[in-house]
Amino acid sequence: MLRATLFDVFREWLLTWLGQHLIPHESIELARLKIGVVVSQIKVSQPYVHEFASSHFSFNCESEIRTDEKSYLSSASGEKIWEFGW
Repeated sequence: MLRATLFDVFREWLLTWLGQHLIPHESIELARLKIGVVVSQIKVSQPYVHEFASSHFSFNCESEIRTDEKSYLSSASGEKIWEFGW
């Protein structure tokens, strides 16, 4: 069911974006979203009673929305060190 939930989130985002740009959803010829994620350098330690973990997270996103009049292209990328304990 996770897949259906993600689909719903992306669909809502797309419909909102189209509304903000005054693009009727019927005019969409193509909508593409490509997401790449890498989690690396995973470390877990237990210095006392609690466990602590960290990892390096990086992502790259590309999107394209195409109508018969125009193509809208976008991309974003980033990276972060995640640290947490339990």
